Amino acid sequence: MVKCPKCGEKLKGNAKFCTSCGYSIEDKETKNNKNNLNLTNILLIIIAVCCITLIGLFATGVFPADNQEVAAPVENNTTEAPVASVSENEYSDENTEYVASSKTDKFHLPDCEWAQKISPQNLVTFNSRDAALDSDRTPCSVCNP
Repeated sequence: MVKCPKCGEKLKGNAKFCTSCGYSIEDKETKNNKNNLNLTNILLIIIAVCCITLIGLFATGVFPADNQEVAAPVENNTTEAPVASVSENEYSDENTEYVASSKTDKFHLPDCEWAQKISPQNLVTFNSRDAALDSDRTPCSVCNP
């Protein structure tokens, strides 16, 4: 027969608390298991939320895939007129080579910041702007070839 550790009252074998003094008979091991279970559930929920958030960010394009070209940020400066990055006379179509990646539909001038990021195994070159356009590619919005 089990006795209450606080008041000494005789208890039934499966009693969870003392009917005399209200002392909880539940052992510390059971309480620890309940706490561990709660922590495990909380950790699983946090991990699930993180995974769902990452999937959402990839799906919306916040984190682009390796073969996606990222657009450069555009500054909205209304006080000054935009300055062209390349003057019209600097590049003539007769002696200019244009470059593109085999993984995108954009073409660039060779000194464009995005052209510099094209890996050698994906590099495609064109002898003229018309040749690049004929390959169903569009001009880069940064270097405006």
